[in-house]
Amino acid sequence: MRFVAATSGRTSLVANVVTPDGAATLDFVDTHLAHPGVVGVEIVTMGRVLKRSSSYGG
Repeated sequence: MRFVAATSGRTSLVANVVTPDGAATLDFVDTHLAHPGVVGVEIVTMGRVLKRSSSYGG
């Protein structure tokens, strides 16, 4: 877990978790967030482009 913060509004916590793949993400949710006090989980996948080729000009 890289980051956790308390928030106000629709959610009460936000966290940044890095997992190697989708199966590991679901395993994290099932093992670490499966608790009677947790009523919902929203997963948002994010990616970052490190290098991109382009043809510029004519």
